[in-house]
Amino acid sequence: MSRITENIITDLLPLYYSKHASEDTLALVNDYFAQYPEFASEHHLPFALEAPRLELPDELKALKATRFYLKIRSLLLYLAIFATFVPFAFGDVSWIEKEGVQWLWTDTPEVAVISSMVAVVCWVLYAILHRNLKVTEL
Repeated sequence: MSRITENIITDLLPLYYSKHASEDTLALVNDYFAQYPEFASEHHLPFALEAPRLELPDELKALKATRFYLKIRSLLLYLAIFATFVPFAFGDVSWIEKEGVQWLWTDTPEVAVISSMVAVVCWVLYAILHRNLKVTEL
């Protein structure tokens, strides 16, 4: 079964042209092309049909950067919503004082003001990041 047929070489051509074949396979196909030049001319891959080389590292960098910005946008949204609702927090502190339910903004207004400022900053940063990602349709 040492006879190499045209069908075998045709099966090996995708590996040959993609440069994924072993050295032995490359030598076998080259020898067959040398023996049968008409077959070689018929199955010569034109330069225009060759697959373009993609720069994967640049694409991977862009993908990782986009993932990072999407995570930051999600985190900013979470923080903005949380900081927005913190001043409206209340709780039953009857075990500490006799007054019962107390609102955060009435008992500790400085915490409510700080939380509101953090919320404004988070909402602004979220809007900026969302607008920048909207350009890329994400």
